[in-house]
Amino acid sequence: MNGISDTIAPEAVGRKRRPSLVLPGYLLVVAVLIVGWWLRDQNLTRAADGVGYLMGILGASLMLLLLIYPLRKRLRSWHSLGSVKFWFQTHMIFGVLGPVLVVLHSNFSLGSFNSTVALVCTLVVAGSGIVGRYLYAKIHHGMHGQRVSLDEMRGSGAAPDGSVSAAIFQIVRQRLATEEAQIRQSSAGVIGSFRLALRAPWTTRRLKVELTEILSDELDAMAEESTEVAAHRDRLLQTAGKYIDGRLAKLKTFSQLSAFERLFGLWHVVHFPLFLVMVLAAIVHVIAVHAY
Repeated sequence: MNGISDTIAPEAVGRKRRPSLVLPGYLLVVAVLIVGWWLRDQNLTRAADGVGYLMGILGASLMLLLLIYPLRKRLRSWHSLGSVKFWFQTHMIFGVLGPVLVVLHSNFSLGSFNSTVALVCTLVVAGSGIVGRYLYAKIHHGMHGQRVSLDEMRGSGAAPDGSVSAAIFQIVRQRLATEEAQIRQSSAGVIGSFRLALRAPWTTRRLKVELTEILSDELDAMAEESTEVAAHRDRLLQTAGKYIDGRLAKLKTFSQLSAFERLFGLWHVVHFPLFLVMVLAAIVHVIAVHAY
């Protein structure tokens, strides 16, 4: 019986992840903005001079430094400047701090036309960056570049061979392989990927019912030939159900992954032009402020 139990045991629990500082960081930013909003009528800072002016310069400089990350990835001569992971994390931090400083610099008010355009562009780029960060997290491990793949998911959820229940799991594997092949075909194209993501919850629920029925029938057949299997039939079915749940959860994740990949690709097309518009608006704003 140990052979059967070992085969259908759920996958091992992975390593514990270190606590993420992303949420506390966002909460801190929100708190700073709330305090700044409450104090906006106190005129503690002015955009034209003093601390307010410095915040504007620093915020614009941080936003300009965002270019280091894409240049570090693409230019071979920049590879000595540090790891891509470091500059990615720096990119995310500067992409939040820069707009916050610009908003504090403006004291939550709209000024001239050029300053309004620069502020709006900054906020749009910041919002786009947050969306991009969310999409990136959905299709990468650990936020620094290891792409999720269906092969990786399939491998991490595979059950060992070599037991009396190998025939059962062969049926399960074949059924899942058929579904995975259909997913690969369905994920081609933008419309197909989004349709696949929307259907994923119902598809996995249907597979759960189907595979459970298959396992139940197979165990009933084995129980007729083996009193040992008959004695542990319910426990085996329950453990097998946990295994199926794990595999289907990974299948559902991959089903939704293709839609996030398409969105991330579209985001890339839009984000960089928005960034260039923001830089141009900031340059015009700085020139206008110092010229007039």
